[in-house]
Amino acid sequence: MPNVINTISNRKEIEIQRDGEKVGVIYFDPADMAIIKRLREAQDKLAEVTLKTDKEADIETMLAEADRIDAELRKAVDYAFDYPCSDVVFGNGYSFTTAKGVSALEQFLKGAIEIVTAEMKTEAEAAKKRQAKYLDKYGK
Repeated sequence: MPNVINTISNRKEIEIQRDGEKVGVIYFDPADMAIIKRLREAQDKLAEVTLKTDKEADIETMLAEADRIDAELRKAVDYAFDYPCSDVVFGNGYSFTTAKGVSALEQFLKGAIEIVTAEMKTEAEAAKKRQAKYLDKYGK
């Protein structure tokens, strides 16, 4: 029998919906304080996106460039959540596809930052309460 170490995480679930229909779930750990930094880096990556083709490029060149940009943005989302989750988030569409002028990535990042921030605050308060139970007896 192999040796096994099983750690318990505090991961939370985020349901992903497209037009009100559940398409999957992704996960994050609210104790992972660096996730906000990584999500902001993904936002920065979106702001840096530039199309590297000329106006006369054929459709194949344009699609190849769109694929390159999409792969870069998906990689940033996967990095932010520390596992490959961008396929659940964006499906087969491009991560930069817009609806009412806002890209799917922008919509996702805005919602993710709000959810992650709220869950991190809840986790921090719970940790503070647990710590106070032990620290209070020593007069802080």
